[in-house]
Amino acid sequence: MTNAEIIQFINRIQDGDKIEKAKAEGEKPKGETLKIIVAAVVTLIVVIGPSIALGFLVENPSKSTVRIFVFGLIAVISATLLFWRQSRISRFMSVKDARSLIDLVEVSDQGLMNTIVEKDALVFTDELDNRAYNLIYNWLKHREMLRGERLNIYNFTGKQLREAVSEEIEVLDHMVFYAIRLDEIAFEDNAQGRLFSHEHFYVAHGRWLSDIINGAKK
Repeated sequence: MTNAEIIQFINRIQDGDKIEKAKAEGEKPKGETLKIIVAAVVTLIVVIGPSIALGFLVENPSKSTVRIFVFGLIAVISATLLFWRQSRISRFMSVKDARSLIDLVEVSDQGLMNTIVEKDALVFTDELDNRAYNLIYNWLKHREMLRGERLNIYNFTGKQLREAVSEEIEVLDHMVFYAIRLDEIAFEDNAQGRLFSHEHFYVAHGRWLSDIINGAKK
């Protein structure tokens, strides 16, 4: 999972927070105007800034001076944006080593597989790296979904899923699923629950297991 993907998801979460806060206070969501202003300022700095600044640099700047100045300005802007992005990720990831609080449970018992299907789950079919695990954990923490400090993520295959579902479904046997059981998190019909439902697809392309089953029926 890249920094850009993480930042995009954090932006979506914060937008949801602003909307819910505005609803609770009976106001219109704020922030879009500020985003436009910031984007315009950044554009002016990057596109117009060098041209204006060069006029004051020297009366007749040489080509080498121009190159040094432009590359220097780009480097400063890039470093500033990188620092800003990293600081936002660091603030959101309040649990720094969240991966150590996640227990990966390999489903080897058909009874457990049946329970996962019955209770429904948030599942990921993309392979998860440590950054994805950290993001998922901190997202659940932010949305007040964790019931305790530790989190179970269940690992099973498409073959196991097909064996647990009475209807024939079109799922490849070798597909690997990573699942968070909905009965093991504090998933309720409240503001946080609604935001969680809206955001689930945008973190590692999460989907409801029941939707996968219904959509894969022959």
